[in-house]
Amino acid sequence: MVYVGITQQELTFPHAPHLHRRELTIMASRNALSKDFARIIKLIEDGVIDTKPWITHHAKFEDLIATFPTWLKPESGVIKAIVDVV
Repeated sequence: MVYVGITQQELTFPHAPHLHRRELTIMASRNALSKDFARIIKLIEDGVIDTKPWITHHAKFEDLIATFPTWLKPESGVIKAIVDVV
């Protein structure tokens, strides 16, 4: 599970025992400023950063209920999944 956020307040995880029980890996990205996000977005838009290798799976929104359980399996190799809602 990856969560990304911008906060200046204390961050708590009230459901931490449930996450530990399942031995999930939690990765965090925080303390970035809006200028940091703007820089990265510009690099992506300019083609300097190629995001294609990060996106390993796609699904249409209407297929998500059937598709999502397969993404939960480690052998599926999901890095980033995109749900197309349009």
